[in-house]
Amino acid sequence: MDLKRFIKILPFILGLLIIPVTMRLVEVQIPFEVQMHWKGVGVDNDILSYAKSVMLIISGVIVAGILFFTISSESIIKIKSLKPFIIAFAVLLFMAIISTIFGGNGVISYGGAPSRYEGLYAYIGYFILFFYALTIEYDKKTEHSIIIVLAIFTVLCGIVGFTQYIGKDIFLTPFATSLYIPEALKEYRSAMTVTQFSFRNMYLFTTHYNYSSMLMSVVSMFWCLYFVCVKEKKYKIISGLMSVLSVLMLLGANARSGVMAVFISGIILCITFISKIISNKKMSMVALAVIVIFVGITAKLGMMSRFTSLVEDIKKISASGKQEEVYIREQIPLKDIKTDDTSYTIIYNDVTLKFDNKQSSFYDENGTVLAFETPEQGSVVLKDERYANFSIGVTKRKSNVDETEHLYHLVKIDGNLFNFDVTDKVQFVNHLGMPMYPEKAERIGFKGMERLGSGRGFITASTIPLILKSPLIGYGPDAFLQIFNQDDIYTKMYVYGNPNELVDKPHNLYLLYAINFGVIGLGAFLFIIILLIVKMKRKYKEDLLSDNAIYIGAFAGVLAYMGSGFFNDSVVAVSPIFWILLGIAVSGVDFKIKNKFGVNKK
Repeated sequence: MDLKRFIKILPFILGLLIIPVTMRLVEVQIPFEVQMHWKGVGVDNDILSYAKSVMLIISGVIVAGILFFTISSESIIKIKSLKPFIIAFAVLLFMAIISTIFGGNGVISYGGAPSRYEGLYAYIGYFILFFYALTIEYDKKTEHSIIIVLAIFTVLCGIVGFTQYIGKDIFLTPFATSLYIPEALKEYRSAMTVTQFSFRNMYLFTTHYNYSSMLMSVVSMFWCLYFVCVKEKKYKIISGLMSVLSVLMLLGANARSGVMAVFISGIILCITFISKIISNKKMSMVALAVIVIFVGITAKLGMMSRFTSLVEDIKKISASGKQEEVYIREQIPLKDIKTDDTSYTIIYNDVTLKFDNKQSSFYDENGTVLAFETPEQGSVVLKDERYANFSIGVTKRKSNVDETEHLYHLVKIDGNLFNFDVTDKVQFVNHLGMPMYPEKAERIGFKGMERLGSGRGFITASTIPLILKSPLIGYGPDAFLQIFNQDDIYTKMYVYGNPNELVDKPHNLYLLYAINFGVIGLGAFLFIIILLIVKMKRKYKEDLLSDNAIYIGAFAGVLAYMGSGFFNDSVVAVSPIFWILLGIAVSGVDFKIKNKFGVNKK
């Protein structure tokens, strides 16, 4: 491969291989304003996201340089021919910048939230990869190079995924930890090697099996459609093997979101290419065979149980309107938390605990004083057997409200911690001493469906009011952590079993874009996708799919990502691949240039 061709392929090597597999333990310093909405710690020891984000930003600079020095007159003509896409893309870029500057969360929106690191700089990296993939010409050599790069990534995922699936995670071996944990932090290596991950749980190079499922839905759809369309025997064999491997990993991730994404994208593909499928018996048979095999393997591996739980979730919808206003508290042990200036009261199951700050005494529901002992400094144990599952810690520490020393009661009941500031005016506070107001938490819709999709009903219902408060420009990239109301302890206990569960992402790509960039940015993004579907349907009524395998494969991967977006949001481990595939797919839409002989060419 000569230097010129290597430079042309380098952005694909970066976006489809280097960025997704990058891992490095980094001690990330967290700004105080972010700590208040996160875990209250000043350092995030991150392995799988921060290094990817940094590599993405570096890659964006490199690819921007390549674009600047290699853009040709044909590229300019191509850009002009794709004017509707470019305008929508420009609007999305503009809204990303505007929301970062004016969204009110600049402390987090430039670099991103802890454990995610998908701020403005990361999005600009995505956009540069997309723009590059959109502008170049895809001759056979370029196509084949992309296939080899993506095949290497798929094989690496297969190796890692297999070790994780059998409970022998390669990332936890001494050799692997020496690669991604630097010498300066080598004390963490021993801790990693004794960490145990669950059997039959693949997270690959991502932070969660849901994201590995999302990743494999994109990769598997690309490979399957490329396999169906490609003619060359060598690449038919490669894509066939990669299709099998990626589908196995999709199922091995054991997350229904990725499987549902494949189902959704498959429906859209059938609608888009219905005329081709009907007229091509071979393609129809292949499509039917794939569906049968997919369902068979899914049932064999026990994945059907995931769909059973999904059906049970959906059944809740019919009964949702029948719920009373207090239905959540009726189904959890925590019935109420009350405070006034001098006292706090906790009602847990049928037991009431009241503390009077003036009297420095504890009382039951009848006002009877509760005897207690202090076996050690800072610890209060109630002698009444009804409170055997209660423990009370008393501590003094600097408040984040006024930076003076405050006195706190840390009441733990069945492992659930509730904090009260009893210095002067009694207040219910979070782990950082900031006041909490559970009664002011807003939700719209999904009544009775808060548990739908592992808590996605609750998150969606709580996110809609936030979107309505800033619909035009949103709040800035990765600002969800900063703005989500973490005070709704009753619903959190109902949904997660933990009133202190940290909700740091919307678990929905479309909600994420509305929060990040406002409905204008979301609209621009959806316009690109919808226009792509329309253009693909029109184009391939006549054009042969076999002559456009790379574009069809990329289109299938894009649809899988969008389908998965109903259940997952954007993440730096997956999105670089999506944006490159989106650029390739858009590049294959109705673009023709006449050569010097007046003949159209691709």
